[in-house]
Amino acid sequence: MKPLSSVDFLLLGTVAFHLFSSAAAGMIKGGGSFGDRKKFCQPSPDATDAQLQKNLDWACSQGIDCGPIKPGGACSIPSTVKSRAAFAMNSYFKLKGGVDSACHFQGTGLVASQDPSYGRCIYV
Repeated sequence: MKPLSSVDFLLLGTVAFHLFSSAAAGMIKGGGSFGDRKKFCQPSPDATDAQLQKNLDWACSQGIDCGPIKPGGACSIPSTVKSRAAFAMNSYFKLKGGVDSACHFQGTGLVASQDPSYGRCIYV
């Protein structure tokens, strides 16, 4: 099976978003609801660097501010794909109103209640 192109990734992500937006509202991976607590979108532990790089590239092309994960930015360290993807995935998730389905990322994202902010890197 050949790898997905950027266009394929975008189309699949859009289809998945629309398919699961109503069904996934209020649910978290594993079931349950966060109620009024803050929610954050994070990479799933089993996501590969290649998958996370696709998420990062795609999310940054969707109008979010990826400046904080560029060199010298508040979230640029650690400079790992996982760390940068976590910031981009969460930013996209927030841009879409924190709807759980906006954190799907082809099964590589999960909604969490623990704030991943650190140092000067503040997740909103």
